[in-house]
Amino acid sequence: LPILGLQPRGLDGELLPYASVEEAAQSYLHAIEAARPGAPVHLLGHSFGGWVVFEMARRLRDAGRPAASLTILDSEVPGKPEDRIEIDDDEAMMKLIDIFELIAGRSLEIRREDLPLLDSDARLRLLHQRLQQYGIMPRRSEPGILRGPLRVFTQCLRTRYEPDFVDPGPVR
Repeated sequence: LPILGLQPRGLDGELLPYASVEEAAQSYLHAIEAARPGAPVHLLGHSFGGWVVFEMARRLRDAGRPAASLTILDSEVPGKPEDRIEIDDDEAMMKLIDIFELIAGRSLEIRREDLPLLDSDARLRLLHQRLQQYGIMPRRSEPGILRGPLRVFTQCLRTRYEPDFVDPGPVR
């Protein structure tokens, strides 16, 4: 059974990230249908991707082609309008740094109070330098390689998803 891996639009730093879960789900369904027309679809989503596959399963079900399986890993429960919080650029950067610190197993020694003193390019250079220092980024890479992932990550943090249904099918 072929496995198709879909990544968020914008990781390349060229395209803009999807503006909504619904937009991403529709795009991914088009890609799957083009690659495997009519084939059974097993969906697996991690983190923000969990919301996307949940929406994909809804759309497949509505089209009379329910997903063969739906698996969601490490995703938060979708929110309600009153749960919305604003994430500024500094907070988004710190959340990404937190993830890299988990990977590194140590502090990257970048403090939130230092971020307002740096423009976006300087922030990327600092983060990139620390990631290289701890072996997370290749020595020959450039700081700009982080621009797309940071933009996608920030968009995901700012996106809210409120499904208007509860999928009656099993969700793992």
